Amino acid sequence: MKKKNTSPKHKPENNHGQSNGSSRHNLQLLILAFLTLLVFSPLLQQDFLNYDDDWMIFENPHVVHFSGESIRVLFTDFYKGQYSPLAMTISGAIYQLGAGSAFAFKLGSLLIHLLNTLLVYLLLKTLFRDHRTGLVAAAFFALHPVQAESVAWLSASYKMGIFALFSLAALWYWLSYTREHKTMHLAISLLMMILAALSKEQAIILPLLMLSVSWFEKKNLLSRKTWLPLLPFFLISLLLTLTTYLAVSSGMDIKTHEFSFLQRIFLLGYSFVSYLRLLLWPLNLAPLYGFPQAGAAAWLIYPLLGILALYLMWRASRNDRRVKWALVFFLLSLILSFSLQLVSIRDTLYADRYLYLGVPVFFGALFLGLEKVAGKNISWLFLIMILVASGISFQKAKVYKNSETFWSDAINGPYVNALAYTNRGRQYRLSNQIPRAMADYNKALELDPDFYLALNNRGKILFDQGQHDAAMRDFQKALDIMPDYPPALNNRGVWFASRHELKKALDDFNRALQLDPYYTDAYANRALAHFYLRDYKMAISDTDDFLKFKPADASMVNLRALCHRNLGDLPMALLDFDQAIELDPTDGRYYQNRSFLHYAMENYQQAWLDIQQAMALGIPANPSYIKPLSDKLEQNLTLN
Repeated sequence: MKKKNTSPKHKPENNHGQSNGSSRHNLQLLILAFLTLLVFSPLLQQDFLNYDDDWMIFENPHVVHFSGESIRVLFTDFYKGQYSPLAMTISGAIYQLGAGSAFAFKLGSLLIHLLNTLLVYLLLKTLFRDHRTGLVAAAFFALHPVQAESVAWLSASYKMGIFALFSLAALWYWLSYTREHKTMHLAISLLMMILAALSKEQAIILPLLMLSVSWFEKKNLLSRKTWLPLLPFFLISLLLTLTTYLAVSSGMDIKTHEFSFLQRIFLLGYSFVSYLRLLLWPLNLAPLYGFPQAGAAAWLIYPLLGILALYLMWRASRNDRRVKWALVFFLLSLILSFSLQLVSIRDTLYADRYLYLGVPVFFGALFLGLEKVAGKNISWLFLIMILVASGISFQKAKVYKNSETFWSDAINGPYVNALAYTNRGRQYRLSNQIPRAMADYNKALELDPDFYLALNNRGKILFDQGQHDAAMRDFQKALDIMPDYPPALNNRGVWFASRHELKKALDDFNRALQLDPYYTDAYANRALAHFYLRDYKMAISDTDDFLKFKPADASMVNLRALCHRNLGDLPMALLDFDQAIELDPTDGRYYQNRSFLHYAMENYQQAWLDIQQAMALGIPANPSYIKPLSDKLEQNLTLN
């Protein structure tokens, strides 16, 4: 006897004559958008973080000095081991439009998240032909606490958000192509994938997601009609894989942890179970998640739990194609993260942002599965879950106020590690809270005595305090652990320069710049070393390179002027002194230097005006200069 199906029926929607239904759906989407803006509203009063926002955004020369040349370089070269030219181009445009304000970036990130929410709704509503499932999935996508990282942390949000935007659009048009077979839809889908690939390396997985859509639409995956249109997508994925490898290889070495293959399998199981925990119990979220602090027996439990979770997913989905597709999509969205763990393991095993695309399909599957089990409408239950998630997300969003609040929250959480203390220490140092910075660096080294970032940063404080020998021990230990770490090479070079060992200093500056051609501090320090070695042409070359990245730095323009003066190119020196004063008219040294130059050029009246201005700005007058200058002025007056 055939069993009666008591599960809710998700029938294809017929919009004919149902304007009331459409209006209700639009109102629900507007409420979701309003709630999303409300939940993430704390972001709009927040600052950048010192967690990659510096070198990715506000110290990125291609973003800060955005131009046509910046776009050319971003698309044709790598930047610090990254290749995401479209995401950085958009960042550059926002930087210019918003005058470099964090508000402009946060607002842009939030708007991108809202667009992605709409695309999630449209994709899943169309795929499942069901408004409620699309709305539930979109609501969890918009408001789940793990999404806070992908919205609030700017250096991640622009890459992840823009990648997701074009990926969702690519999937949308691919779905349209599988149903309508219009070449235009295929072409637009391919264009969207290219744009996603130019935003983030995670686009590598996009062809697999498209393949899953074809399977859901009951296409024969072995048929030429199915796989032939996908070939250009897989080709782009292959090219992106190669490009990503070359980009990472061009960047600075990153410390990794050594594990056997079997241990990596255990850690992969731990990551998978942890991702499920983050979705179902999103408390104690952190920017960094460490390794399980347990013995080998406990490690074995995680792969077994992961296998059990996969088995339960299979059981729940075997009679429902929609649930099965959603769970497969969820697993595919994480496949790149899992694959990398089998190759290289860094300080953190998993991250909230890697769930960005997986959140909606996971909760869409959960909604469909639980309704089937309950045999009735349980939208009220998911409404409660969404409201609870919104409250947690609102509190989580506040954590991103600034670097101090961000890292303090991480330190107060259950996943304390050396990086959290080190980065909070960096923030304390920048705000001149030196004792607190030193305490954080010491705590970081207590947790990990070989943490080279903390060693290098502590060494800088010791050097500034005049404890040069102790500083050198920290710099050297950092380099013993990570020999190709540019900041430690640069700082050791400064140490050598302070002892007048300029040749050794140059060796360190050269190596730092070989590893990181964007390292402005090393250009500045090498320019000074060349200057004191009287190699003025090389000093000018370094100041030129520095000023390409930071053209408004008056001190380096002044240094270049001194080099031109010493080479006898007085007109060029005058142009640079003029520029230095224009950039910073409050520094009396620049007026003094220009006064000396005017004296050498026999412009005594201008020399007198400049030295008077220098004195007014606090530069002591040197009688041995003032007296002959005064005599020259009197002599000129007599002659006139």
